Amino acid sequence: MPLKIAVNWKWQGSNGTTKWMRQKGRLRLFKVEIKREKEGRPQVLTPEMIRRSQFLKAELHRKKKQFAQQIAEKSAMVEAIEADINALKTERHQRSDALQRWLFQSFSDV
Repeated sequence: MPLKIAVNWKWQGSNGTTKWMRQKGRLRLFKVEIKREKEGRPQVLTPEMIRRSQFLKAELHRKKKQFAQQIAEKSAMVEAIEADINALKTERHQRSDALQRWLFQSFSDV
């Protein structure tokens, strides 16, 4: 089953992006390794081959869980930062409106 994870945010050049991309690349290489092993194996499976296959499948499952958890953590961080940004934007807008009202009142009385 292919790994499908929806990513709803944009990262632009941070260290987290580079690390995330490396981990994504490692997962892709791991999948390629599993695929190559499957293509080159004989029709008769030995117990050792079965154990190796089970190990690789379990390892892939663990990696998927690990990366999904890391993505969730990064997503939570991004959401918190975006909430702070939106709060600051709202505050800036309110201060700007108050300043404009003050300026209008100050100069309309002149």
